Amino acid sequence: MLLTLVIYLACGAVAGVLAGLLGVGGGIVLVPMMVAIFPTVGVPAEYVQQMALGTSLASIMITSISSARAHHARGAVHWDIFKAITPAILLGTFFGGLVATHMPTMFLKIFFICFILVVSAQM
Repeated sequence: MLLTLVIYLACGAVAGVLAGLLGVGGGIVLVPMMVAIFPTVGVPAEYVQQMALGTSLASIMITSISSARAHHARGAVHWDIFKAITPAILLGTFFGGLVATHMPTMFLKIFFICFILVVSAQM
């Protein structure tokens, strides 16, 4: 139990440092780490990718709120744009999550790898 907590804290620290240094999203770092760790803590293989993606999204909620507050304090948030795009983001997130729960784990892994490759090619 303690070792698992230490491993999760180390993953979070690595993701945070890389996000701060390189500007890469935590999900790019966290999802592969969790995919490697989850089978060792008893997550069934058929749910590993979905659990990693969902856990990453949950952590993004917390960090995005913190980041938004800091940017708002500097006057760097266009709240009118935020209000305009939020309904579509919420619908897309809901339907994306719903679709992901019905997709095979291998398809999600391949899709994630392709996504990372496309993003990295554009950097």
